[in-house]
Amino acid sequence: MTIIPLHQPLHSPGCGSRLYFKVILLSLTTGGRSTTLPQGRGPRLPGPLPPGQEHLHPHGLAPPSRPRPAGRGWSAQQPLQARLHTMRDRSLPVVCLLAGLALAGLRLEAADPAPAAADVESSKSEGGAIPEEVLAVLLETTLDTSVYSWVREKAAEALGSLGDARAVVPLISVLGAAEGDLLVAVAGALGELGDARAVGPLTEALGRAAGEDRGWVVVAALADLGDAQAVEALAAILAKGQGLSRRPAAIALGKMGGPQAVDALIAALDNEDEWVGFHAAQALGSRGGEKALNLLIEALGGEEDFRRRLAAETLGELGDPRAVTPLIAALGDSEAWVAREAALALGALGDGKAVMPLVAALEHPDNNVRLAAADALWVLGDARAVDPLIAALGVVDVGVQGAVAQTIGHLVDERGVGRLLAALEADDYRLRSGAIQALGASGDARALKPLVEDLANPVSWTRLLVPQALGRLGDPRAVEPLIAALGDERPDLRSLAAKALGALGDAQAVLPLAAALGDPDPFVRMAVAQSLRALGDARAVPALVEALRDEDERVRPEAAKALGVLGDSRAVLPLIGALDDEAGDTRRWAAWALGALGDSRALDPLVAALGDENPWVRRGAARALGEIGDARAVDPLLAAFGDEYWPSHWWVAEALALLAPVDEGLTSLLVEIVRTSSYSREQVVAIEVLEAIWSPPKEPVSP
Repeated sequence: MTIIPLHQPLHSPGCGSRLYFKVILLSLTTGGRSTTLPQGRGPRLPGPLPPGQEHLHPHGLAPPSRPRPAGRGWSAQQPLQARLHTMRDRSLPVVCLLAGLALAGLRLEAADPAPAAADVESSKSEGGAIPEEVLAVLLETTLDTSVYSWVREKAAEALGSLGDARAVVPLISVLGAAEGDLLVAVAGALGELGDARAVGPLTEALGRAAGEDRGWVVVAALADLGDAQAVEALAAILAKGQGLSRRPAAIALGKMGGPQAVDALIAALDNEDEWVGFHAAQALGSRGGEKALNLLIEALGGEEDFRRRLAAETLGELGDPRAVTPLIAALGDSEAWVAREAALALGALGDGKAVMPLVAALEHPDNNVRLAAADALWVLGDARAVDPLIAALGVVDVGVQGAVAQTIGHLVDERGVGRLLAALEADDYRLRSGAIQALGASGDARALKPLVEDLANPVSWTRLLVPQALGRLGDPRAVEPLIAALGDERPDLRSLAAKALGALGDAQAVLPLAAALGDPDPFVRMAVAQSLRALGDARAVPALVEALRDEDERVRPEAAKALGVLGDSRAVLPLIGALDDEAGDTRRWAAWALGALGDSRALDPLVAALGDENPWVRRGAARALGEIGDARAVDPLLAAFGDEYWPSHWWVAEALALLAPVDEGLTSLLVEIVRTSSYSREQVVAIEVLEAIWSPPKEPVSP
């Protein structure tokens, strides 16, 4: 049994989007681990995301995890395989459905269980783990010159991902005549397969690839092989190659390591082409010794901006303290990006000599350099920087002040907190505002009293900064003053206080926030609803239900989101009523919330919402029907494949994926599509679904 792990719904703007599929499938095949699910169940989705992280989910929020109802899914008398065959005349929607089913995390129920990861990995040398029909159709497609080039490319990429050694010889035969993107795909597949027989053909292909500025792909494939023959080929490319291939050859040799690779890189330091020597020095890293270090330091003082920038970046990675002094000098470079990389490199090297020069760099005319200096001081963690950083609060511009304040909060000691408290009395507005932000980041309880006093001061110019600082301070004693601020005459302060109460997460704020849903300002009411969602307390349900009828169409969606997260069944009927709201955003989030609640009473209203004029409402309704898990939704969802708005096919597919197990006929149907379809987009999608199903799991890449 194979599991395709995906915990977020699909949201491609079109089912033919090649880049979208590549991103999704790479995330699946490089980071996913197989997980056995109970029979007939789809994957569980993550719980609600905290405010500020809504961008991590296409809907903005993820439904709460909960057990699926028993008996859900397709009828045994109407298997999925038969349904799909009846829809083959609508080719592209069908394959979108297939992709949605496979990528949404459902099982492939084969007669014989799919091989374990270790068995699949062994197929690189032994072959045979991949079904014959899958391997055959991918080889046929790669070799067939009458097929569109991008379909051949996708088939070649899939052969590399599947890891079956039987593909090596056919791929080598294609490599001999391949050009352009097909050459890139075949070379990458051979590198992934890791068979030493490909070294010679890849080396020969490099001459053709270099002329098209694609040599780096072939070089990367040689590096992936990790074979002694590959080291020799890469060394020859570095010494005598042309164009863009030399730099990746140097990088590849540095990545491979070993005495032979290091010797080749050291020899390249004296190459007549100074760029070759520079790339060799970069690749050598800590292995290169004094010779590589001196070349990089020399490049740091050279005339070419790009070379100085690369040198600064590399010197930070080397970890050699002898680079500190030249990097400090580079903080004054005329090119801002060189100075920025020098600042970050000094932080990485961790030498205290850089503290004061980095403090001085906070006054650099370029904002990126100032931010890099603040980041580097954070990394250095040297308390000597606190006093000059506090002084800088009154000098740096608003765009940098927040970063400086956060750095101070990270570094500040007891004496430094005293300095910040004193700065609250300063005449300089910027110094006071920076001190408030820094005190909030410090987490020091002594900051509570003066911050609360400033919050209550109606003539203070800095009081608008206080709620966020109190939220970051994390002291529960701030809850009551923030509740009091909900009644302030300034609506912007009331809004900020509401957000801070949500950040503090204290239950005593629930009822005051619920009352604040009657605030006259709509932005305050929006902030209140967001904080009630973060607090997740069911006592807010009646007030949020009332907010579904708010006069402002920006407030009503926030109330719906909160009700979906709170998960209280009292919200079901009001949310069903909100499906008729005049504002499309409210209808969309009401549909989402009903899916999160999972109550079958919403089935018929959500089916009706599949015909909403707003495509986002249709998306929410489809997803919600999948979440509710009632098999009666299958026919309406299949009918929704007639939607003229193409992304709707994805949304319907992901909903059906939550309802339907996939049987063993899926592989055969995908193979049939690759062989017989007259639509290249459909062929590519089918190949990528096969790749997702049958690729061996890979360990996550270490950062």
